[in-house]
Amino acid sequence: MSDPKPNELIEKIDYNSPQKGWMDVPVNIRKGMYCYASNPKSVEYVHLPHARAWNPLEEDWKLPDNWKEIVHNAFRERLDRFRSFKVFMDICVRCGACADKCHFFIGTGDPKNMPVLRAELLRSVYRNDFTAAGKILGKVAGARELTLDVLKEWWYYFFQCTECRRCSVFCPYGIDTAEITIMAREIFNLLGLNIDWIATPVANCYRTGNHLGIQPQEIEYFPCHYCYFGRIYAIRTKNGAAPAFGALKEIVPPFFQHIQSKLTRSCDLPENFSGRSKIIPVYRAEKFGP
Repeated sequence: MSDPKPNELIEKIDYNSPQKGWMDVPVNIRKGMYCYASNPKSVEYVHLPHARAWNPLEEDWKLPDNWKEIVHNAFRERLDRFRSFKVFMDICVRCGACADKCHFFIGTGDPKNMPVLRAELLRSVYRNDFTAAGKILGKVAGARELTLDVLKEWWYYFFQCTECRRCSVFCPYGIDTAEITIMAREIFNLLGLNIDWIATPVANCYRTGNHLGIQPQEIEYFPCHYCYFGRIYAIRTKNGAAPAFGALKEIVPPFFQHIQSKLTRSCDLPENFSGRSKIIPVYRAEKFGP
């Protein structure tokens, strides 16, 4: 069965109001919609707690025994430290001005991807744990207890946010929903619920100074070979290992042959190109403009 086309997916989105309240709709971590769990080695490298191998699709996320206490204390600490966070928890009137500004909501049609409702996932626990109305009235005041399902719901939806702040631009109260997302992700870090898209690039930056994890390189310059696109230099890493660039040895010769067919002058590969791990073309600016 072939993958569905974008138009087919869009046609299946139902933008009608759901039949149940959002608190009564259980989280459904859909394949292709969630971020992969982080590599525990990357988590350990940046000294974040509770590094472990876990899978979002499994029932057991291998959380620490006192995970509720960790979340509660982290929540309280951030409310005390950041006045803006406390204000953002209290002043939203749920007008919905931000709803159609979020590309995740537009693309998925999932109400919990509306910025207002994504933030409400966190506010509901805030009301339950830190407000008198929530403690007394409970669900009537929009409060709910923190459970494992609620935590999974947090993780699933707060990583479906790029913190672009487009919703904040259109919020009449100036609520920075991205800051709410940041606070939620900080709490996830304390539980070891990192995603590999963030943890591994950060660990690479700590280790090598760049997010790709490229090792320091020893550059060897060879006689310049001029061609239509400029000079060609050959570069070899210190350990000689550059598997990602190995394919260039298959791609570049036909590329040069194509260029040579368009020119009358010589355009040859460096003589020792085949023994090098990497190549970098250095383009001449005059070839791209008048």
